[in-house]
Amino acid sequence: MNTTDEMGQPTTRARRVEQAVSQTAARLPLARQHSPATCGLPLFALIDPFFREPHLLASDTRVAGDVAALQTMRREGWRREVWMPEGQPLIHPLRLPYLVQLDGKADEHFPLLLETTEREAEQAVETGVGKFTIGAVLESELAPELLMQWVEAMWTVQIGPGNRYLRIADPRVFELLTHLLGVGEMQNWLGPIARWHVRTRDGVWVSHAGAVAIDSGCDEQALYSRQARLQTIARERPRLKLSPERKRRMEASELVSLSLTELQRHRAGPLPEDSHERAWRGLERCRELGLASADDMVAYVWRAIAWPSLEHSASCRDAIRAAASDPGTLDERLTGWNEAQVTPPDGRPAEGPQINQGWETK
Repeated sequence: MNTTDEMGQPTTRARRVEQAVSQTAARLPLARQHSPATCGLPLFALIDPFFREPHLLASDTRVAGDVAALQTMRREGWRREVWMPEGQPLIHPLRLPYLVQLDGKADEHFPLLLETTEREAEQAVETGVGKFTIGAVLESELAPELLMQWVEAMWTVQIGPGNRYLRIADPRVFELLTHLLGVGEMQNWLGPIARWHVRTRDGVWVSHAGAVAIDSGCDEQALYSRQARLQTIARERPRLKLSPERKRRMEASELVSLSLTELQRHRAGPLPEDSHERAWRGLERCRELGLASADDMVAYVWRAIAWPSLEHSASCRDAIRAAASDPGTLDERLTGWNEAQVTPPDGRPAEGPQINQGWETK
C-alpha cells in the first residue's frame, strides 16, 4: 500500500492513481469551505512538495540544478518570500517542506490555498490515495528563518539510535500525531508557533496552540509583548522521541489513514473522535485473525469500525478465514456481503454503517 519505494520514488500504483487524480480534479464539487481562525499574527503556508508542487506554483521546480536555484524558482513562482530548510537533509531537498510568507488573510493566495486543500482532500476520498501539497497554515511572531529552523527540527524524529524524517507537513500524519501526543507535549513540540492550523479529514480547520500563550481576544498589545519569552523558546529545539509503542503506531499510520479514507467513502457524516484508536485496535485484531495483506487489513478495519456485528456473521467469518489463506482477497469476498442483514447478539438488526463500541468477536 506504500505510495513510494525505499528511495522515495512513486510506486507503480501511485503513478496509476495520478491519472485518476487529474481526471477527478475537474469535476469534484467543493464542500462548504471552512477557514482557519487566525489571530492576526504573521502568516505562513507550509508547503509539502513530497509528491509534487501545488498547482498554484507556476514554475516547474524539478529542473532546478541546486538548492539555490530551487529557492529562486519557488520565490519567482509564488511571488512571495520563500523559506527553505538549510540543515543536513534527511531526504532530497526537492521533497522537503518549505514556508511561503503570506500577507495575512487578505493575501490573494490565501483563499486559493484553502480551495486547493479542499480539492486535494476530496480527491483523496474519491481515489483512495492522497497527494496533499498544502500542509498547514502557521502563525508565529518568530523571524521567518528561525521559524523554518524550528519546523525542520520538528520533522527530525529520534527513533532508536538514529534520526528519521517524519512527514509532519502531510495533514494525515499530523492528525495521527494529535492522537498520540498529549496537549502539553504538543504545545512544547510546537514551541514558538502560536497556531498550527490544519484541516482535518472531516473538512474542519483545527488550531493547535504552541507554548506561547495568546489571549482569547487576540489583543494587539498581548500579541506583541512576548518577544523575550519567544526568543527563549526559540533557542531550544523540539525533540520528539517515539516510544516503541508510538513507533509501532506511526509505522501503521498509512494503513490507519487508508482505512479511515475508505470509511469516509462509505459513511455519511463526520468520523468519531476516537476513530484512530479504533483503527489501531482493528489492525491488532487483523494480526490475531491472520490477515497479513495490507489490502485485507484495510478491508477489515473500516468495516469493523462501521459495523459492530461484523464478526457475528458466519459468512463474514468464512471470508476472513479464506482471505487469511488467500491474501489480498478479503475486499472482494465481502463485496457481496449484505451488512444490513446482520443481527447482533441482542437481536436488533443492524442499521448500516455505525460507530463500533468495541470489538465484538465470536
